[in-house]
Amino acid sequence: MALDDDIRVLERAPMLGEIGHDPLRLLAFSAERRTLRGGEVLFRKGDRADGGFVIASGTVRLGGDGEPERRAGAVSLIGEIALLCPVTRPVSAVAETSVKSLFISRSLFRRVLTEFPSIAVMLRERMLGKLEAEGDALKRLSATLDALDQ
Repeated sequence: MALDDDIRVLERAPMLGEIGHDPLRLLAFSAERRTLRGGEVLFRKGDRADGGFVIASGTVRLGGDGEPERRAGAVSLIGEIALLCPVTRPVSAVAETSVKSLFISRSLFRRVLTEFPSIAVMLRERMLGKLEAEGDALKRLSATLDALDQ
């Protein structure tokens, strides 16, 4: 893919589309391109995650080991948290079709955050919002389960 094509993919990816053209250009220029055939493993559950993948084309099956399966298609971001901190992969990812992806290492993403500090502030607010929403959902679930116990 050409650099401009990579930028267009990143612009449409969750979270990344919010960071602006210049940071995306740096990510697109420095990202590692990976191509897989159907059936090839992108990563396995429990692998150390040192970055995230943006699917440029194709479909990846996520799950395995008794986990419910999900699919990630074009412009999906897999491993959002791994862009920010060390984690292990919670599921396996296998190419369901031919897949082209961009791998963004944590070190590359941190470089972008260092060069564009306003992005770090925006991401912090976004993550806090997501955590608050998850907390609210857990409270509702807890209340529902408590009502069932009575």
